[in-house]
Amino acid sequence: MPFCCWKIMYSNLHPGGSLKLYEFIAMVTVVMIVLSQIPTFHSLRHLNFASLILSLGYTFLVVGACIDAGLSENAPHRDNSLESSNSSRVFSAFTSISILAAIFGNGILPEIQATLVPPATGKMVKGLLMCYSVIFVTFYSAAVSGYWVFGNKSNSNNLKSLMPDDGPSLAPTIVIGLAVVFILLQLFAIGLVYSQVAYEIMEKQTADVRHGMFSKRNLIPRLILWTLYVIFCGFMASK
Repeated sequence: MPFCCWKIMYSNLHPGGSLKLYEFIAMVTVVMIVLSQIPTFHSLRHLNFASLILSLGYTFLVVGACIDAGLSENAPHRDNSLESSNSSRVFSAFTSISILAAIFGNGILPEIQATLVPPATGKMVKGLLMCYSVIFVTFYSAAVSGYWVFGNKSNSNNLKSLMPDDGPSLAPTIVIGLAVVFILLQLFAIGLVYSQVAYEIMEKQTADVRHGMFSKRNLIPRLILWTLYVIFCGFMASK
């Protein structure tokens, strides 16, 4: 979540600070309200490109940090054995399946965008190939490098493994900071992508096609409804 990234940055820059988690949620909500006013689904192509760059940048930073930690003198002890409990193995397997399903399900976005302008088939195939190639490179390189360094103690987020609670950071501060910034920006982009479906539904129900997109008739309902939607999401996240 973006507010978690903000909290990590704040905790490292100002240890013992007074800001609480709900305050970071409020900050993220305000940013999302501003970003939510992107008017059309087609505008997301720019977000997709930015998301691609951020994903590659984060992956290169994390993989490099993991390799550096694994080769350093302070490399953590690694145990590559599976959990001894059968129930733990089952839960881990289902957790992994859910993560994979969520990640590879993101390919539906380029597929939808490809069908907006004919011919759809060629664009759809290119979009999905590009999407799954990036997912394969980023997801598996981070997973393999994290498992190589930390073994079965690797956290689902490699950054948490690189910043243990009971010892010094295993990566330079600048690398951790850049990675957190990339994650923060990436999560903003993801939030916009997934919220766009709700925005489109509200737009179809309230917009008048006889007026321009930025006319008062269409602009005011959009500002009110989309802002209320983001505030509701922020409120639920704080619970």
